Amino acid sequence: MKYRNGFVSNSSSSSFIVGKAHMTERQIKSFRKLVLEFNDDEDHFDSYISESEYYFVGRANYRDLDDLNDIVKRSRISKKFIHMENE
Repeated sequence: MKYRNGFVSNSSSSSFIVGKAHMTERQIKSFRKLVLEFNDDEDHFDSYISESEYYFVGRANYRDLDDLNDIVKRSRISKKFIHMENE
């Protein structure tokens, strides 16, 4: 398996986890809002992001990686706190 930081992939899909421990409350709220928009978008039918107490976790196909990068950028989350595993 390949491990990478950030949303970069050459495979068909990637699983990822974003830790909340180093996020501000403002970043968490911003990311949560963008996640809801992402999950509600019918174009992302085979990708998802969910939230637990300490993490945001999800799976994305290669077509959605640009949108996920945009969410991270707009939320101002450091990519060093994102763990991704390409499938």
